Order: sequence, then structure tokens, then C-alpha cells
Amino acid sequence: MRSLAANLRQCTCSALFRTEIDFKRHLSDHAEQRRIRERMIGDLQAEALKQEAHAEVDDESSSESGIDQDSESDGESEGTSGHSRRRRLSEAFVCPSCPRSEPFATKQKLRRHHEQDTECHEVCVFCHVSFKRVRKFKRHAENCVGDSERKRAYMDETCKELTILSDTKLEKALRENRKRSRDESQQAANSVESARRNPRARKRQRIRQQHADNASDAPNLLLPYAAPTGIDPYSVRSSGAPAAPANVHSQNQTQSLFTEATEAVVPSLGVLENFDAPLMQIMNSAPLDIWPMNAYDENLPGNDPAAYRLS
Repeated sequence: MRSLAANLRQCTCSALFRTEIDFKRHLSDHAEQRRIRERMIGDLQAEALKQEAHAEVDDESSSESGIDQDSESDGESEGTSGHSRRRRLSEAFVCPSCPRSEPFATKQKLRRHHEQDTECHEVCVFCHVSFKRVRKFKRHAENCVGDSERKRAYMDETCKELTILSDTKLEKALRENRKRSRDESQQAANSVESARRNPRARKRQRIRQQHADNASDAPNLLLPYAAPTGIDPYSVRSSGAPAAPANVHSQNQTQSLFTEATEAVVPSLGVLENFDAPLMQIMNSAPLDIWPMNAYDENLPGNDPAAYRLS
């Protein structure tokens, strides 16, 4: 048994391996995890430095633009800057990773709270319990004590790396929030300045918005359609031909000219009287809008067959 234990390879995380190949594979996994963690921390730090450089440029430009203001605007800007300064101090220690809106008293409390929101995938080498949050892992590492110095060194190193990871994410999120607040304040200041220079534009915009709201709230009602004039029902003559309505709108002069031209081309329908009844029935059922009309008395001609010519 002792010879078997002597031949086993043991890692700093107290893992035992029988072969050299498995032991080296385990060490390579540890190295890969460390590289991934260091790469993530490096990317976050580079992004934080970039955001900090942009913030410094924005602060310089805002300070230069404030020099040219008059005394009245200086007094207003002092009150606004004091209010914004107090607002920044109150929002400086607000966690950007959770819905909590109440600020923390100190930066250290904010850091500890943010560790609860930072994810991780770590396992305790003493009791083999897995954790998904940085704060829980660090608290467990403080309470879980073992005899192995190598395990303790591994746990301490892991806690330091997770602390750096959480702090870097926190700084990045805070810079993004400050930049967003600065952009919103600048946009609000521009809106106030434009309204001060052109107060009528703001009033017109407010009136348009009220009209749009009223139009959107009103129901979509369809107005009833009323015909311009009533049309009497049709009556049928004893001969089978439809009689003219009692009240028919007069056609324009163009319709009269077109009717006269048609009568010139087709002088009479007497030739069609020798055809069978279906053809005459089709001719008698012609719609009203093609009937020839007299533009003066607004009535159709009499029983003359020429009255049913196609116009």
C-alpha cells in the first residue's frame, strides 16, 4: 500500500494520478484555466484603460467649453454642477450589475457586493464543493481549513485572481454608467439650450404631440355614406323593356355628342327586329348608363326603337 502511494503523482490541488501522462494532462488543464483567466483580466483592464482615456478627453472638452459662458450662465452652471456632483457621489457606489438602486456607503462594500454578482466555476480542493459565485467561494475558502499547505496556496491564489476579475468588471461597468450619464446630461442640456433660444419651436412640438395623442385616442369611426340623390326603382313596361326612371341625372354635353355620332353610324335598329327574342332581351337589359338621353328635358325618348341604341 505504501509503495502504491509512493508511486502516485499528486498535484497542488491534492489530486492523485497513477501515470505520468494523466498527471501532465491535469497540469496542462490548470495552465489552460490560468491562461484563460489572465487573458480575461487583461482584456478587461485594457477596456478599462480605454474608457478612462475617453473619459479624460470628454472632461477636458467639457471644461474648455464652459470657460466661454457669461456670468449668468456661470451661476446657473455652478448650481447645476453642484447638483450633478452630489448626484455623481450618490451614484458612485451603486451596483451596476443588479436591480439594487440604493448606493453603498463605501467602495469596499460595493466591491464585496459585486463579488456576489460575478460568476465563476471553482471547486474547493478540500471538500470538493463547486461554487458559481466569487463571494461564496472566497467565504468558503476562509472557513474551510486543511492540513495541506499546497492546497491552501492554491486556494489563496485562486481567491486573488477572482478578486482581480470581479474588481475589473466592476470598474468597467462603472465607467460605462458614468459615460451614459454624461451623455444623457449633455443631451438634456442641449435640449434646454435649444428651447431657450427658440421657445416657439418647443410650444409647436408640444401642440403637435397633443394632437397626435388625441388622434390616437379617438376611435376609428366610419362616417355613413349618403347618396347625392335618390333614384326611383325601375319599372318594366308591358313589352318587356325597362321604363325610364322618374328622376335621372342629366348627362353632359359630351354624352349627347357621342349619342348623336352613334345615331349617325347606326341609323336604325329595325334590322335587328327580325332576330330571335333572346337577342332583343339582351338589348333590352342594357344598363342605364348607356341609354341615350335627352340633355334638355332629362327624359328618354319615347317608344321609338332608336331609343335603345348602344351609346
